[in-house]
Order: sequence, then structure tokens, then C-alpha cells
Amino acid sequence: MSDTTGHERQQVIAGLRDLARFLEDHPDVKVFPYIGMVVPFQDREEFAVTALALGRAEKKHDSHYFSLERFFGPYVRYEAFIACEKVCTRLVVGTRDVVEQVIPAHTEEIVEWECHESLFDKKGSLGDEPHA
Repeated sequence: MSDTTGHERQQVIAGLRDLARFLEDHPDVKVFPYIGMVVPFQDREEFAVTALALGRAEKKHDSHYFSLERFFGPYVRYEAFIACEKVCTRLVVGTRDVVEQVIPAHTEEIVEWECHESLFDKKGSLGDEPHA
């Protein structure tokens, strides 16, 4: 998705509303108590605009990415993330020796998945069981 300010953005918002209506209209449809939207950023200024809009968001980072996370209610999460080098200052705070690691030779399986043409048969029930 590239048109985040125009038509595609409006389609995402409309889709979220449609999903909420669908779930309200179909109480027997199972839901998982967690929904997340994880949005990658390349541009520092665009990330800053989103950071201001998020307001009080939880800051997180690992060795590669910085992110801001905000929950809307207990189960709906929006996370914006960007490469640390775009928004953070790299500090070398020490060094450590890394021991060489050798993976022993071994045989590993090469796997392919064969999926059914249709998940449902003509009666509306699940088709044949998948093969192991």
C-alpha cells in the first residue's frame, strides 16, 4: 500500500468498520481477542507526524527497530516502527568476544505442502482431511 493519505487509506478505514459491523451482526463467528496494525516507516518526518498523533504510546526498541505502540481498548493495537538508525543515536558502550559456533552436519527434511483445491466441498462442510 502506498497511497496512505488518499483512496487506499479510506478503503482500509471502511474495511475496519465493515469488519466491526460483520462481527456485531454475527455473534457466532469466532474472534481472537487481539487485533494489531503494524505499520513500517522509512521517512523520519512521516514517523514524527504519526508519533505526535499517537500521543501517549509505549516506546520499544531492539537492535534494529524503534517502535511506538498504542492500544485502543484492551485488544486493538496500532504499532508504528522505523529503523533505529533513522531516529536513534548509535552508542558503542563496550565490546565482547564472540565464540565461534559450528553447526554439526546433519540431514534435514525438504518439505512441500499440498493444499486442497477447495477447503469446502459442495455441501459446505470441510473437505478431505489434509495429509501429514
